[in-house]
Amino acid sequence: MQQALSAIQANETDKVNPFSTLTLAVEPRLTSPAKWYVVADPAISDGLEYAYLEGAPGPQIETRAGFEVDGVQMCVRLDFGAGWIDHRAWHRAELAAQ
Repeated sequence: MQQALSAIQANETDKVNPFSTLTLAVEPRLTSPAKWYVVADPAISDGLEYAYLEGAPGPQIETRAGFEVDGVQMCVRLDFGAGWIDHRAWHRAELAAQ
């Protein structure tokens, strides 16, 4: 994949690599070797919108002295949501079987 994204010094316009402006990002939780993804720059195209619940702009933390444990019990809650705005900003493809 890195070869497909590498910039080349082309001396003819038809030999320029149009994919050289893309950035390779590796995500270890995406484990399928047959699938790859292209995501648009969020500054150019909004594809996914996310927001916090009004009045809860980040993690809500509650603490209490516990009788079950020798210390302080903590509870962290995050009210967060996400949704698609434009499907064209995200694309998933599968490699052809060889």
